Amino acid sequence: MRLFRQAVFAGGIVLSSGAFAGTGWEVLPIYGGGYVQNVVIAPSDPDVWYCYVDVGGPYRSDDRGMSWRPLHQNYLPSQTARSAACARSLSVDPRDADSFVLVAGNQYDRPAGAFVSRDGGRTFRQTLFGRFYGNGPWRPAGLCLARNPSNPDELVAGEDMDGLFLSEDNGETWRLTGPKGHWFTDIKYDRAAPGR
Repeated sequence: MRLFRQAVFAGGIVLSSGAFAGTGWEVLPIYGGGYVQNVVIAPSDPDVWYCYVDVGGPYRSDDRGMSWRPLHQNYLPSQTARSAACARSLSVDPRDADSFVLVAGNQYDRPAGAFVSRDGGRTFRQTLFGRFYGNGPWRPAGLCLARNPSNPDELVAGEDMDGLFLSEDNGETWRLTGPKGHWFTDIKYDRAAPGR
């Protein structure tokens, strides 16, 4: 029950501090503006949680959401200039809590793309340039990055306008596989049919 209660709270972290007055809830500050779009719990270590903000970048908690630290301060200046802090979706490698892929970008600026971190967010490398609008109009519609549950090295990313991309090496390289000219708002793998 405790895990569920914390997850619900972290997902609603942008609610006003008075919304839960007298119920034992506490508001934790997530600075930088925007909306907390999702909380992702690392499958290999349930103490490690990530969340991401549409204009404030990714955050990490090592104590099940009790405290958070920003990771966007670890971007290189060139990554910040490409709006890497406008996070749209994040996927944690189920084998390693420190390994994740993030897609980001700003609808009003230059597009960003996909970024990988293999050290828990201390460093980032950009592996795909593309349009993933963290602050775009379709951000509440779903997740545009999905990991194959039967093959954790396979990721699919649906870009805003330019197509569907596939990575078969945990986000290191990408290739265009889907139609152009579509805005992908939510991508899911079918758990009952591996690979679909």
